Formats: sequence, C-alpha cells, structure tokens
Amino acid sequence: MQFLIGGVVGLIQSSTLLWGLHSTTVNWVGALIIPIAGIPFNTGGFTTRFAFEALVEPLGSFVGHRSATVLSNLPFYLLLLLLQVAFVALLVYVRYRKTKTSKDWFIIVVYVTVFINGLINIMWPWWGT
Repeated sequence: MQFLIGGVVGLIQSSTLLWGLHSTTVNWVGALIIPIAGIPFNTGGFTTRFAFEALVEPLGSFVGHRSATVLSNLPFYLLLLLLQVAFVALLVYVRYRKTKTSKDWFIIVVYVTVFINGLINIMWPWWGT
C-alpha cells in the first residue's frame, strides 16, 4: 500500500513538473517515467530523505561514495526506506490484528501521513541536479 501511495505522489510530482516544462517529446517522456522510477523516493518522502541527507556524508566511508546524491548511494537510501516501510507496516499490522478491519481510523491516519510525507518531499530532485 505504501508503494501505491508513492506512485500517486509520483503522478502529482510529474504533473507539477509539467507545468514548468515545455511540451517537447523528451520532457513528456520524462514526466511519464518519473512516477514509476520515483516510487522508492516518493514512498520514503521527507523522513527518509532527511535521514539520508543527515547520515550519508558522515558515513561516507561506509557507503563507499563521497558524493551525497541519492542515486550514487542508492543501496544506503534503500536500506533507510526499508526501515521506514517496515515500521509503517508494523504499525498497520498491529492495529489490524487488534481491530480486524482496515477501515480503522488509526490505519487511515497512518496512510494519510505516508501520503503527506511524500507530498512534502515532492520538490526534491531525486534524479539529480
């Protein structure tokens, strides 16, 4: 479910980028690819980006790169994303076992929070600058 939300955020990200682009074929193709390629980055949202940017430079020798770009340190970013996804999934799982329904207010609030977390991060150029 979290990755589906990341895809929706990617569609919104792509549409906001189209407003600033000219209608050339390359830009349209790129705008169609962004929602799919950006799913890990839009799912992680602001929280994973914040953790990544705070940790990647101090741990430069561990991750093996001196550059702080996300694509050059993708395994490290994906590890942080995995931790966040696992935490959110654990919250939903524990609540679902208790209530036996996915129409619970807590589960809905968790998924809305995941969506807002992605929207806050929508202007981050994860593809590079």
